[in-house]
Amino acid sequence: MKNELIPFINDIDTLVSEFNEMYQHRLLKKQETKSEKVKKTPLTTEQRKIVFEKTDGLCHVCGCTIDIADFEADHVRPNSQGGTNVVDNFLPACSKCNNYRWNYSPEEIQWILKLGVWLKTKIQVRSEQGLEIAKEFLEDEIKREARRRLPRSPKILSDYSFSILFPIKGKIQNRILEATFEEIEIAKEIIKNFGIENLNSNKLELFHNKIFVLSGESNIKRNEFEKLIESLGGQVKKTLTKNVDFLAIGNFYGLNKVYDVGKINNEKNGNIRIITQGELMKYVC
Repeated sequence: MKNELIPFINDIDTLVSEFNEMYQHRLLKKQETKSEKVKKTPLTTEQRKIVFEKTDGLCHVCGCTIDIADFEADHVRPNSQGGTNVVDNFLPACSKCNNYRWNYSPEEIQWILKLGVWLKTKIQVRSEQGLEIAKEFLEDEIKREARRRLPRSPKILSDYSFSILFPIKGKIQNRILEATFEEIEIAKEIIKNFGIENLNSNKLELFHNKIFVLSGESNIKRNEFEKLIESLGGQVKKTLTKNVDFLAIGNFYGLNKVYDVGKINNEKNGNIRIITQGELMKYVC
């Protein structure tokens, strides 16, 4: 197909060669464009308005809302790659997307997206490979932030309110079986009815001799999370029964487990409380 810019590659040497070739081509094109001495003229206020309205005030790359007063007009085809400064060659972008898009060719952008999606998934599922690369990435991020005139404070681990956690019906390999909107609403109602609001107990009272069942992914490794609970006198079981005290839910928690809490509490006089793993961490730490 004409639009398939990315070829199929199955060995590292060819992949590195492909990246180098695209990079060299971009540098050569940049020099050719410089030699032509293309005059760059800023867009007028009216032209910027036309560009802004093309996407109804949204960044054309990430889709975030941008302001007409400070958005950046992004070249669809960069100047260095032969693009011109006519209005038709501009789309509105936020400063971050415009910066990272740089002057890459369409082929390079597609590779960056493909690699980025792959790597993000590796990190998200905490694969050994993904975590190793993430470690190097964060080391580089720390150095970059330190060079800012006003370095920002790092974001702290989120508590993850149950309202943004997603219930699933299972997994097939790396693919999750998603819950429907109606199922999500039922799960939220059960969590609301049997959730944790104000726990005034101290840590020892809260965890001592209490039985926990975990569902979903945590922000730390599962075995480490279990050890934290056990270090405070709690027990972690795999099966949800009337004797369980807490169901701790994390990212992509089991829909059936939440439904079971509702059934056990309503039909068998159980007293299982549902708490997010993020909320639970506040009591552990």
